[in-house]
Amino acid sequence: MDHSASVDVVLHCPAGNVLGEGPLWVPEGEALVWVDIPRGRVMRLAASESEPRILQLPEPAGCVARLRGGEFLVAGGRSLYRVSFARRDHQKVLAVGLMDPSTIANDGAADPGGRFVFGSKHIEHSEPRAAAFSFGGGAGLREVHAPFTVFNGPAFSRGGDRIYFADTLEGLIFRATYDATAGRMGEPEVFVRVPAAAGYPDGMAVDSEDCLWNAHWDGSRLTRYSPDGIVERVVELPVTRPTALCFGGADLRTVFVTSAAPDDGVPEREGDGIFDGDIVRFRTDVPGVVEPLVRLPAGEH
Repeated sequence: MDHSASVDVVLHCPAGNVLGEGPLWVPEGEALVWVDIPRGRVMRLAASESEPRILQLPEPAGCVARLRGGEFLVAGGRSLYRVSFARRDHQKVLAVGLMDPSTIANDGAADPGGRFVFGSKHIEHSEPRAAAFSFGGGAGLREVHAPFTVFNGPAFSRGGDRIYFADTLEGLIFRATYDATAGRMGEPEVFVRVPAAAGYPDGMAVDSEDCLWNAHWDGSRLTRYSPDGIVERVVELPVTRPTALCFGGADLRTVFVTSAAPDDGVPEREGDGIFDGDIVRFRTDVPGVVEPLVRLPAGEH
């Protein structure tokens, strides 16, 4: 059955990222924030700006979440950083001592309880030494689940009672029950096995109808899954390696997609086309939801 959706995918930002990830919509200022992992960059592009602002971290920048006051929490390398575009600075919050030294931070998101749930990836992409962690919501750092080779996600159901995440190199998206009050998950089960021809499951987001959208690395597409794991639609993209997505715009009906460049680096731009490593966008009929704010533990405000 053909689930392809006809949408007009356009260039949002000629970002030229090596590995663009973690797009995050910020309603204040109608801005998009994302990271370029290996370069250690955190970027912000507001609707009123023509070029993104860039903040440089001393470690690779894995993922980003919103804090109060317009600031952000970034998992970078094996640390957590508090980032302010207004002050144009970053402050190290803590070192993630629970993280295996052969791994670095990868993807993450805020849960409904105000925690930053983020995972890591094995640097060589060859051993299951990575894990998922939780920080905030009034509590300190702890491990949520392990092991993984490359953790991606998570995304949370509208009711906060389910968590989705991927172990990318295994081609699997998992689902588990989730206690948003305590920040604890049940035993994961396979939600979707992504066919090899469709690429690898990467970043994800849940829309207002509780459907899961997933970006397919090396698959040039996004897939929207119903809550029972059925493919509802497929959006073909003009980038080879879409990495993650978020919903934004005033009505939350614009989907923004980050992407990665080829293994041999960022290609030189020729003209005004869309290149791997850019950020693209398209309109959709179903709105998304705004990601919650992370509440830092006492003493970290």
